[in-house]
Amino acid sequence: MLSTAAVGDPAADNHTDLPSITQFLDNSSLRTKWLIVLSMPIVSLLTAAWLFARTQVSQLAADERIAHTQEVKAALLEVVDDLLSPRDADAAAAAWS
Repeated sequence: MLSTAAVGDPAADNHTDLPSITQFLDNSSLRTKWLIVLSMPIVSLLTAAWLFARTQVSQLAADERIAHTQEVKAALLEVVDDLLSPRDADAAAAAWS
């Protein structure tokens, strides 16, 4: 048989509920409430600072990889220019081997 009690109806619940946040705050001291309220923006600030630092580290690593790629490209262009130049092609090939 199906129950006709509404969901969340205290009369229909057969289990004991854990203390709610309202009960916790009602029974807490003013100092505890103050610490809870103060900790919320501090946690947000620390999280934002940590994410910012991680982003900066990732950006520095990406910049280093880009610089290395540009150095490799420049070195490859120099090799190709040396090998394909009509003047001293044989000397350039001998220098790189």
